[in-house]
Parts: sequence; structure tokens; C-alpha cells
Amino acid sequence: MLRQVVTLPRLHETLRREVRLKAGENVVYVKSSLESLLDFDRPANWAEHATIGSPFLQRGATVVDMSANRAMTRPRAAPPGGGRVHRLIGDKAFEWPMAPANGGGSVDRRAAPLDSNSLDHTGHLMDPDREWAFVTALNTEKRLLIGYLFRTSDYPWLQTWENYPSEGMMSRGLEFGTQAFDQPRREIVTQNRLLGQLLYRWLPARSEITSSYLLFWTRAPEGFKGVDEVTWSGGKLRIEDRRSGQVVELAATGTL
Repeated sequence: MLRQVVTLPRLHETLRREVRLKAGENVVYVKSSLESLLDFDRPANWAEHATIGSPFLQRGATVVDMSANRAMTRPRAAPPGGGRVHRLIGDKAFEWPMAPANGGGSVDRRAAPLDSNSLDHTGHLMDPDREWAFVTALNTEKRLLIGYLFRTSDYPWLQTWENYPSEGMMSRGLEFGTQAFDQPRREIVTQNRLLGQLLYRWLPARSEITSSYLLFWTRAPEGFKGVDEVTWSGGKLRIEDRRSGQVVELAATGTL
């Protein structure tokens, strides 16, 4: 077990985190609390900046899956630098995984494209009727899978940004948190909601809020194509691929 504590004097907040592993399990249990040292309530932005990159992130081979959601492409005023382009239309609603493409049609957001020099960013509202939401990344050639399972009440949003340069290292964010996009607190509070969902959490005066999630990893069986569902019960994580009809089960006997 690892315990971490940091006090942020300018924010007047204390963050505490507990990271636990259990022998024989491919699961990390993460619990956090954020304490306010102020005498009044305040809005708080909180995100876990999960990110994947090359060589695990591989063109045509690495696929990202997540629980059902409604999504928005990020509003923008100008194209990105470095000669890159946006594959997606800005400020448009869609349902995962098919996003509206510039020039018409749609883009399947699951796989890294075979050829692109692009930068895009989308925000995903996790289904509020689910207690747990998930996001996974699978390299189908290396048969390596990593994923996160998190409470929707703690992290109602997931933002995924894609940095796919024509050459060199690629990266992709799988960032779950309280907001749809990485914006300053003032802008988020002013906007207040997106798709009907609040974009921040309240941190009460002289009190604390908590959050928790699981990180898991495994080698996938031959022919495993992606993840359609992740459930946690009876001390097991059940990871389903309905495309191939295969299921991976991992011991997960801890608690959050």
C-alpha cells in the first residue's frame, strides 16, 4: 500500500491518496479525498489524466472502448499548429464511437487511423444510470489490454484527445473527471452544464469529497477484438468481447 498526502497552500486544499495492490492480482485500487481548508463552499475540478502512447498506441492495431455515452466534439476557433488538421467537426453532438467528420460522413473513434496528421478532442458523458463506467485500450497485435473502472458519481465525464502526427510518437488521452474538456475553472463554472450534466463538483466548507477507481491490465486471448462490457462482482472483474464471444476474468478481491 502507498499513501500520499499533499497540501496546496494557494488553493487551501489537502489531497490524500491511497494506492493498493493485492498479491496475485492485476488490479490497482485507488482511493482519494480532497479536503477544503476554507470556510465557504467552492466548485472543484477533478480529473485523472490517464494517457496511452506509442509503441503501445499503434496505428490500425490499438482500439479504445468505453461504456455507452453521449458525446460532444470540442468547440474551436482555429486549426492546430504543426500542419495538423482536425478530422472532426467542432461543437457537434454524437454517440460513441461514430463522430461527425469534416467533409461529411463520420469517423470511427475506436482505432488509431492508418494514416493521419491530426489533433482532435471529444468529451463523453458517461451513462448516469450505471454505477460504474469503464474505458479500455487494447493492442490487438500485442494482445495487451489496459483499462479503468470508475464510479460515474465521482467522474461523470471522460475526455479523449488524440495527437496523431504523421511521424513520431502518438498519444491519446483517456481522461476521466468532473468536466468535459480541460478548461479553466472560471470558464467551466460559467458554462455550468453540458448535455444537462454539471461540469464540476462542490467542495463544501471545511469538509472533503472522495473518489475511487480501478486500474487493471492483462494479456488478451487470441482473437480478442475489443471490450463491450466490464463488470465487477464476487471478487472478479469480467471483461467481455461480444465480437469474438470471449470473456476475460481477473481476480479483484479488494474494495473501494
